Amino acid sequence: MITRIGGLRIYPVSEWQPALGTWLDEADALVPRLHTALGAATGVRGVAVIPADMIDRYGLSGPVSRASGVDLDTRRRAAVYNELSWPDVATDSQGDAYSRLTTLCNDAIVSSSLCRQILDRLPSVDGPLETRLPTAIKAPRGRTWTTMEAPWGRAGYLLESRGGTTPWRMALRTPTFANVQVLEAVLPGTRVDDVTAAIASLGWTLGDLDK
Repeated sequence: MITRIGGLRIYPVSEWQPALGTWLDEADALVPRLHTALGAATGVRGVAVIPADMIDRYGLSGPVSRASGVDLDTRRRAAVYNELSWPDVATDSQGDAYSRLTTLCNDAIVSSSLCRQILDRLPSVDGPLETRLPTAIKAPRGRTWTTMEAPWGRAGYLLESRGGTTPWRMALRTPTFANVQVLEAVLPGTRVDDVTAAIASLGWTLGDLDK
C-alpha cells in the first residue's frame, strides 16, 4: 500500500535493496521447480483450451491471453518501460491449462528482471518520489480511464468527477472477472478430474472478482 496519487507514501530507502534482492533471488529459484512440477503433472495438458479468437470476445488478458498467443501486456505500451530490457523467456501458446500456468511462471521471471533494473536505477532518480495528500482531494471535472498490468491481466480504473470531493462515478475493471466468465465456454466437456486444474489456471480471487 505504498503507492498513492502523485507518488509514494514514503521514499524507497536504499536499505530495502538487499532485502528485495534476496526475495527476488528466492522467486527466481522457485520458477524452475514449478516448471518441473508442471511438466510431471497430469490433467493439465489439453485441458480447457482457449483459442486465440476467444480472447477479445471475453475480454481476456495477461497470462491467459499470452498463453493463447495474444500478447496484451499493457506494460509494453507504456513509455517508461521502454527504458528497461525485457528478458527472453520460452513461451507455450497452446491455450490450455498447462500453457497458462507455465506462462504465469514465466511472468515471475520477467517481473523479477524488471524489478532488479528499477532497483538499480533508484539511486539516480532526480526529485522526490514521496508525496503528501490533503485530507480531502478534489479531482478536476472530467472523466479519466487508466489501466495497469495486474498479475492476472489488465486492470482498469474509471473516475468521473464533477469537481467535488467525492467522485461522481468510480468503477474498477478487474481481470479475473473476465477470466471467470470464460469458464462457461471451456468447462463443458472437461473431465471432472481436470476441472480443478482448469479453474486454477484462470486465476481469480473473490476480493478481485467482486469488484
